[in-house]
Amino acid sequence: MPAEVSIIIPFYNGERYLEESLRSALGQRGVDHEVVLVDDGSTDSSRDIAERVGGDDVTLITTSNGGVSRARNLGLEACAPSSRYVLFLDADDVLRDGAIAALYEHLLSRPELAATIGAVSRIDEHGETLVPAPELVEIHELTDALRVRVVTGVERFGFRHLLPVTPISSPGQCLIARPMLTTVGGFAEGLRA
Repeated sequence: MPAEVSIIIPFYNGERYLEESLRSALGQRGVDHEVVLVDDGSTDSSRDIAERVGGDDVTLITTSNGGVSRARNLGLEACAPSSRYVLFLDADDVLRDGAIAALYEHLLSRPELAATIGAVSRIDEHGETLVPAPELVEIHELTDALRVRVVTGVERFGFRHLLPVTPISSPGQCLIARPMLTTVGGFAEGLRA
């Protein structure tokens, strides 16, 4: 089946966590998806890990180091034409089982939305939970008019305001309609992380 969702993982010297991140993306079930990896000029064994773990199941792009914004834009350009939604996953983040399907189903049920944002549990380098996702959460929805709506009191479906200025603390918690990314022109490549 053609991919409905593209998971883009940019990485630069991410050998410490890339394998777990990639396995969490490849292991998602419930929606047809693809994984696009962008090696942003790594000098460690990250590329070897990507090739070994991803094999023929991923698209792997290699480029000189140009920063995470450029790497994300390259990943976006490489997405399958069938892909309607995009999630950018940092190489040191992991997706909970069913995360993509839950976000995808929420967007399908609300066609006026351009993005939806899921909850985040903070974990340490061993995968132990430091700050769990909340039991009672807020939903933040981005409409195609770029307006954010907040709906409170939703059970653990998984949406939460994490920062005082923005509800996004990690790109891996946000599933975005691909046309919205085209409308805003992708990521500003002059910004460096």
